[in-house]
Amino acid sequence: MDEQRCGSCEEGSYDRGMGRITIDFERCKACYFCIETCPKKLIEKSNEVNSRGYHPAVPKDGKDCTGCRLCAEVCPDVAIEVYR
Repeated sequence: MDEQRCGSCEEGSYDRGMGRITIDFERCKACYFCIETCPKKLIEKSNEVNSRGYHPAVPKDGKDCTGCRLCAEVCPDVAIEVYR
């Protein structure tokens, strides 16, 4: 399955085969708990700034997401959705 980026400007979403995560670009306050928690290291800090002045977390390119939901569970902003 080819990786496809979501068409929305305000969310980062990648189809990763087994799992897929979506991070709300505007809701994320850049705590980076998800980056530290992801066992596959598939989330990174964005180079772009959201409307609140944060560099939110965004999914990296890759197809290794297992849909484990650890990133969503640690997100205090409820900005991450996981699909399997």
